[in-house]
Amino acid sequence: MHHHGGPAVVDLPSNIIQNKYDWKCLDISTTPLHVKDCMNVRSQTIFKVDLFQQSYEDCEKPIQILGPGETILAWNMDDNTLLMNSSYYAKNTEWCYTDSNFEDSVLIHPYGRPTECLSAPIIVGDPVTVVPCRVPTVEQIQGITWQFLKIY
Repeated sequence: MHHHGGPAVVDLPSNIIQNKYDWKCLDISTTPLHVKDCMNVRSQTIFKVDLFQQSYEDCEKPIQILGPGETILAWNMDDNTLLMNSSYYAKNTEWCYTDSNFEDSVLIHPYGRPTECLSAPIIVGDPVTVVPCRVPTVEQIQGITWQFLKIY
């Protein structure tokens, strides 16, 4: 077994909190990744994510990412950020992520390997796989590392 993790970024400004989180497959992890509640953030936060790809063969469950109040976080390839999708969970008013047009994001239905890049409609209760459009059909996400970038 092997894991893929990103190298630590050196010489980061002191206001950046860097975390690393990697696994081979989500199904060996007990829970999806949850972003800390916005109430614990004193200023606007950008949630930056880097994804690692490898063979999907033995991976049954790609990564799920949930935000504050179970809000689905959407992937925006243009600026490499993860964004809260207010159209899915409208009652969440804790907007501590940068806003975006829903069409900028890629949301794939639960645990399916993407065959094309699309914004799949979400129904309540769906677990959601978050993938970048450029993931080839023979590959899937198997590792993740993230940074919390505080905007002062």
